[in-house]
Amino acid sequence: MNTSTLLTRSLQLAARPFLLLFKFLKKIAVAVFGWLQWSPPRWLSRSGAAFSNFNRAHPLITASGVIAIVLLACGTAWTLHWYQHRPKPRYVSVIIEAVPVTKLEKDLTFPTLDIRFSDSAARLEDKDKTSLQGVRLDPPLAGKWMWANDKHLFFKPTEDWPADQKFRVIFDKKFFPPHIKLERLTYEFQTPPFQIAIKQLELYQDPANPTQRQVTATLELTHAVEPGELDRHVQLEMIGGSAVFPPSDPAPHFTLTYGLHRRIAYLRSSNVTLPDKEDFMKLELGKGVRTAQGGALTRDTAEQKLLIPSNGTAFQIKSIEGNIARNKNGEPEQVLILNTTADISSSELAKAIQIRLLPKREAEKTEESDSGSSDSGSADQSNETDENRQSAESEEDEVDDTTESDKASKWQSPTDVPDDVLEQARRIEFTVVPSERAQDRQHAFKIRVESEGELYIRVAKGVRAFGDYPLAEDYNAVVAVPQLPREVQIEGQGGLLALNGDRKLSIRSRALPAVEFEIARVATTQINHLVSQTEGKFEDPEFRAPLYFNKENISRIAIEQQPIALENKWKANYSAFDFAEHLRKPADGGSERGLFFLTARGWDPVKKKPIRSARDSRFLLVTDIGILTKKNTDGTSDVFLMSIKNGQPINGATVEILGKNGVPIQTAQTGADGHCAFPSVEKSEREKTPVAFVARNGDDIAFMPFAREDRVLNFSRFEIEGAQNIAPEGLDAFVFTERGVYRPGDEIHIGMVVKQRSWGGNLKGLPIETEAVDARDLPVQTKKLTLPETGFTELSYQTANESPTGLYTFNVYLIKNNKRSSLLGSATAQVKEFLPDRMKIETQLSKAAPRGWIQPKEMHASVALANLYGTPATDRRVTGKVELEPAAFSFPEFRDFTFFDPLFDENKSRTEQTVDLGEQKTDGEGHADFDLQLERFADATYSMRFIAEGFEGEGGRSVTGDVGALVSALPYVIGYKADGDLRYIEMNKPRGVDLVAVDPQLNRIAIENISLNLIAQEYVSVLKKQENGNYVYESVLKERPAKSEKISVAANGYHYALPTEEPGDYVLELRDDQNRILSKLRFSV
Repeated sequence: MNTSTLLTRSLQLAARPFLLLFKFLKKIAVAVFGWLQWSPPRWLSRSGAAFSNFNRAHPLITASGVIAIVLLACGTAWTLHWYQHRPKPRYVSVIIEAVPVTKLEKDLTFPTLDIRFSDSAARLEDKDKTSLQGVRLDPPLAGKWMWANDKHLFFKPTEDWPADQKFRVIFDKKFFPPHIKLERLTYEFQTPPFQIAIKQLELYQDPANPTQRQVTATLELTHAVEPGELDRHVQLEMIGGSAVFPPSDPAPHFTLTYGLHRRIAYLRSSNVTLPDKEDFMKLELGKGVRTAQGGALTRDTAEQKLLIPSNGTAFQIKSIEGNIARNKNGEPEQVLILNTTADISSSELAKAIQIRLLPKREAEKTEESDSGSSDSGSADQSNETDENRQSAESEEDEVDDTTESDKASKWQSPTDVPDDVLEQARRIEFTVVPSERAQDRQHAFKIRVESEGELYIRVAKGVRAFGDYPLAEDYNAVVAVPQLPREVQIEGQGGLLALNGDRKLSIRSRALPAVEFEIARVATTQINHLVSQTEGKFEDPEFRAPLYFNKENISRIAIEQQPIALENKWKANYSAFDFAEHLRKPADGGSERGLFFLTARGWDPVKKKPIRSARDSRFLLVTDIGILTKKNTDGTSDVFLMSIKNGQPINGATVEILGKNGVPIQTAQTGADGHCAFPSVEKSEREKTPVAFVARNGDDIAFMPFAREDRVLNFSRFEIEGAQNIAPEGLDAFVFTERGVYRPGDEIHIGMVVKQRSWGGNLKGLPIETEAVDARDLPVQTKKLTLPETGFTELSYQTANESPTGLYTFNVYLIKNNKRSSLLGSATAQVKEFLPDRMKIETQLSKAAPRGWIQPKEMHASVALANLYGTPATDRRVTGKVELEPAAFSFPEFRDFTFFDPLFDENKSRTEQTVDLGEQKTDGEGHADFDLQLERFADATYSMRFIAEGFEGEGGRSVTGDVGALVSALPYVIGYKADGDLRYIEMNKPRGVDLVAVDPQLNRIAIENISLNLIAQEYVSVLKKQENGNYVYESVLKERPAKSEKISVAANGYHYALPTEEPGDYVLELRDDQNRILSKLRFSV
């Protein structure tokens, strides 16, 4: 058989399985789909025939070609697999964090551009550099690049980022180490867009002149704009076309002023006249506002609308509700809260108010009415009387089922009340609750109605609010009488009740027919659990895990109900709970004595269920043993027992320190003085951890929690600091040197005084060890000494000429068992090189004020730098900075006078500031000039210190100079000198103050047309709404103008006699003709 035949035969055998599979699939396809007939195209038939002829003629070539095709396919597949699995370079990913908008502050801090790498990407030599090369921004921005760490690169700009600007970060190839590969060297980011927000759009009314009304708004900008840019894009428009601006006022009817860094704009319109009908004013800010830096434009239009009321609608009653508020004694009071849309005095509003108690409505005469409807100017008001918004559980227990007949028996709306019924209604007197402000929009009126029902409230039309706005129509409302809450309270404070007294506890309740008492009598064997499993106050402990461990685990519980002689549900009822029955010894010999958890809650005798909303509880210790414990500094404890009945010491009582497991750690008996002592238990731990002192005297028992903070008495009247719980036998060492600074090569002499904290004991021969540590934090000398009887000794340390400069530390240790045991004291000294200066520097201010203060405007500082022999030090680097510290006006020439700073604001915090002025080069005469830029601090008074540092041409040696002054923008200040203490002035006693005005040079000057206002200060109780909706009384300081007059302060001063006829607290205030405060002082008569 030749080779070709063999190959053909082999191919046929190899293809045979595929042919069989094809025939099998063909049979299945025919069975499913039937026969499909297909005629191949001519080119395919000819190609097949040609291939068959070629195969018969050249079978070897055909077989070789098939094998080559198979090998080529296999090689292609292998190559593809190799290409996909070849080693890939590890790229470091880069994340550029978004640049935020610069936060608006007095001193702008421009945000950094932060770039974070997935792996360490910094060169070692670049990590500590303060300015990097090899990375840049396009377009460029002033600033410097630095590494925060090896994975965090940031750019710190020295100017603000322009808005809506695309930047590219471009890295040089050599910026990163050779092994660091990035996918690309250029990255892009975009700064935030320019945006303007409209805030606080409102109709402002001048509190001094109510006829002056303007529309005001605040525009908050993300970037600064040039003055005049906003004006072209802001428009005020009345939507209804009302004419609210004077005809003589030209468009655009507003002015814009700029605030901090021109990123806040304040809009104030021309004077607004209220229209005949309500109308809306639209403030529109068109798009296209351009920033001052970069020229970015706003993309969107912003607008807001404001309702401009008419004369008839400017003053309306917004709402009225009844509520309960508690006074300073905790008693509930009925109040009506009335809210208005305009400011008005509460006393003026009260003149137009009528309150009537409607008679009970007869259900059969009622007609259906829509509870939501009312006549013109009327409103339906619902009332929530429970100021605590009772919980869902309480509502289930207390709220009666409301039927349709119940609703029909109540007045729902003012339209339901006929005139004849209103005439029969009883008039209710009320008192005005003072408001926090003289003119306010929330008003409170106190009433007392001891019956259920509804109140008909009418505010008569014609009453005028501040600004002469009239109430156009009568306002009528029906409000339910505020119901006083059901409550029960255990009277008194504390958790101790005398065993030998009447053993009764006073209980106050309201609107409760009965009170249920739950008496949980704690077993004395469970005191350890009582203390260790609770926290908080002694009289009101809280269990740490009440779901798993509570009073039920340590006590016997008894329940009893006590009826209350309820006169009416409006008055408080007082009853007593007697412990006599519960203090008897248990019949089964239990250990329960005088420890009780007492819970008092309301009880409904009809429904036979508790009223859970009315509840109070107290932990009580009924005993005759008074306990006082004292922990000493050495850990020991002294216990003193005293009889509560007669105040005498208790002799022969047993006192135990109880462990956590209930087993006494230590036991002692008191002597005739009621005293016993215990050694320290500080090392007791685990089950022996002390939890309580327990005192027993016969059947009487008392306890005191061990070291619980709420039982500690503070005997200090002042804030004190220092070491706590230091043993008196402990040692202290005072270490000192003869001077604080030495040169290399000097001998340092160190002295030390060692004393016991109790100042007792003999220290002679006590071993100590001294150690000297150099500036490198390396010990350079160690010596062991023994103390003399006086406790004073000394030693020395000789420095070498080549000794490192810096801070040296000298430590003194106590020696025990030939080892250091504790550090007794230490001292430090500086070792410095002293080299003579080779330059001298002089600093001067452009405005000198040796006696007074200087104005901040256009203030410069000049620096003169010269060589040691007087020749100018030219082309030398000079740096400057300004240190500002808040200061007050005080002058030696006016030592007895107190000067008031009108720029001082109590609500603003003033802090020390340091401003870097950069560096300059000296000119040919050795001079340099710095612009101090103090105008930005013109809103406060500062003590300014300018510091200049001039450097030598080579090296880092420098000389410094400084000059200081008091800086303020005020043209003058007024001071006063009192003829005595103003904090307490006896009534009708003649007292006075001398006033003087001085200019920045401290020359006495005359000031004309000054308003002197005397203001009386007094605290009043006002109602304030809390976040939970409850109203509470709060004491608020109110100021009442008592007197006003015009004065003139002459150059030689002005004497003012203080009014002392009426007692009280007063403020004396001086204002100029523009109503700016010039001086202020307080005095009390």
